[in-house]
Amino acid sequence: MSTRFHLALLPLLLGLSASALAKAPETVNIGYQKANIFALLKYRGTLDETFKKEGGSPCAGWNSPAGPQMLEGLNVGSIDLAATGDAPPAFAQAAQADLVYLAHSPANPKTEAIVVPGKLDDSQRSRPGKASAWG
Repeated sequence: MSTRFHLALLPLLLGLSASALAKAPETVNIGYQKANIFALLKYRGTLDETFKKEGGSPCAGWNSPAGPQMLEGLNVGSIDLAATGDAPPAFAQAAQADLVYLAHSPANPKTEAIVVPGKLDDSQRSRPGKASAWG
């Protein structure tokens, strides 16, 4: 997902959240994972700043290890808003979870790759301007 796309979604999310805050000024609990837009917005303080400008309370973050756990948090009311992959919401709804899709972003396969150890070629070893992580 591109940063531009995420930033384009921000006004939508904040607008919906701001209208919710107008009805009930309470903390909005947002579920996030270390690799999604809410983590970036949390660490930058963007959501807290925006909610404060609108007269609402800051957001509380809830770090989740994976999509299924986050959707269970949504289902039981522990969190109000979350971002996750494609499959977890489908399984949650199959299990009768009452979820609403707020936005969807297309996959971006250029951002990740599977590399088999010992099978690297020169193009994978030295990629100018590209970052590589090994785990």
